[in-house]
Amino acid sequence: MNACTLGDLVGSLTLRLHTAPAGPATPVTEVLLYDAHVPLPHAPGALLLAVGVRAAAAGSLVPAAAAAGVTGVVVRGADGPVGEAEAYGVALLSVDEEVSWHHVYLMLASAIGARSAPGGGPGELFALADAIAAATGGATSVEDPHQRILAYSTVPGQPVDEDRRQGILGLQVPDGVANADQVRLVFGSDGPVRLPPLTAGDLPRLAVAVRAGGETLGSIWVVDDGTLAAGVEETLAQGASTAALFLLRARVARELARDQNTYLIRRLLEGSADASTAAHRLGWDAVRVAAFVLDSSASVPDAERTLLRLLDVVRLQCEARHGQHGCVPDVPRPRLAALPRWPLRACHR
Repeated sequence: MNACTLGDLVGSLTLRLHTAPAGPATPVTEVLLYDAHVPLPHAPGALLLAVGVRAAAAGSLVPAAAAAGVTGVVVRGADGPVGEAEAYGVALLSVDEEVSWHHVYLMLASAIGARSAPGGGPGELFALADAIAAATGGATSVEDPHQRILAYSTVPGQPVDEDRRQGILGLQVPDGVANADQVRLVFGSDGPVRLPPLTAGDLPRLAVAVRAGGETLGSIWVVDDGTLAAGVEETLAQGASTAALFLLRARVARELARDQNTYLIRRLLEGSADASTAAHRLGWDAVRVAAFVLDSSASVPDAERTLLRLLDVVRLQCEARHGQHGCVPDVPRPRLAALPRWPLRACHR
């Protein structure tokens, strides 16, 4: 288990660390919202968000936070109580005035959850695949809706076939009409489905769709050599429920990271952020900027739709050609796409 630390949070989010008496390696386990009408619970390792308290007046929170075992206090604004925090051994962090507490809470909770989970990020899906394989007795893989392999089990001694070998080597299920037909059958079923082998040399499968509400997030596949454990369908259904939580959490983390990068890039382009600090947080050492301006004669609804399509196209092209990038809609200024290291070549109709 990888414990999240103050240093992890400061390095990945727009948090400023003003003092950390116990050092940046101090573990952080959860996020608390301050409520003036409720006593602070005993919460070692927590970060307390000073909701409703001005930064300059947050000194009175520090003794209570220290008594509750809180790791640090987060204020909104730069004039927080550094002296009181150092005196009581509590870390003091801050965010910008314009950032909502709701957004700060979601960012921190997501970052802490991702780092604290076994394996962290994709690692938890691999751990889940191993757990399902151990419980069912069959080699297991987790796929996304496009049959890309997100994780696979590594339990030794379990039979596999050529279809699984090729899928793991390319992290993609081999193309084929029969494969696609089986996927459609799994996605159209409410529970686990037993599937015959696709070729004479392959083994049967037991598969289940991974869903959250009405959305299909992926699927789980178990190789069936005829010796799967009793109750395998129930185990697989439970595994699908857990996989849905992991995939949703990963999506939230990606969306929060994108939102945070967008906010930081916009500040960088506007000149309201320190360039070296912003570049460090974004992981960029050089930047090229390309600007796109929509036709001013377009109506507002058309302009909004065109902007969204433009963002999708630029993001897709940047991801395919350049890797690391950031795209920011800057209304009413020109739409901007900032890329590290490489110039953007735009194609015009």
